[in-house]
Amino acid sequence: MNRVQSGMLRYVTTIVVALSFFLASCGNGGKNQEKLIRENKFADEFPFSLNSELELTLIEPQPPVSPDQKIVLTVKNKTSNCVVFPANYGIKILSYNDNIWQEMPNLVNYLPDEKITLTPEGDIYSARLVFVFPDMKNVFNSQNLEIRILVAGLLCNSNSQIGAFTDVVIGN
Repeated sequence: MNRVQSGMLRYVTTIVVALSFFLASCGNGGKNQEKLIRENKFADEFPFSLNSELELTLIEPQPPVSPDQKIVLTVKNKTSNCVVFPANYGIKILSYNDNIWQEMPNLVNYLPDEKITLTPEGDIYSARLVFVFPDMKNVFNSQNLEIRILVAGLLCNSNSQIGAFTDVVIGN
């Protein structure tokens, strides 16, 4: 191979590698842009402090969760103040479809119908188990479905609304 052919080969290789990186970043950039739009819509719909004062964690089982199974979570207070919740922990079960957050019914009936108080962090009653059972009867999805579970309550000292959320994959 002469010098001209060798130089041309290097030039073409450089162009192909650069183009590959560009195309790969465009595809990923589109996904990132979609996720950013989704998260901005969520923040607009729930404009209070999330996941900083409260922690919501999936206990069992490991994802994907079966659609006919209750979801067990723990909600934990991470503040030095108590947090008050309605009997249902202010739970919202959401899915993101057609560029909007849609609420799904929760089949759990929380009794007694009394407020629930989480004591400050470190206390024995600063965390509680929460059960959620999304109503999937109107959801047709042959693939796994990602849902977002949100809890919301009020800080005792200021009545400021706070909350936490976690994403859970439901599938077979």
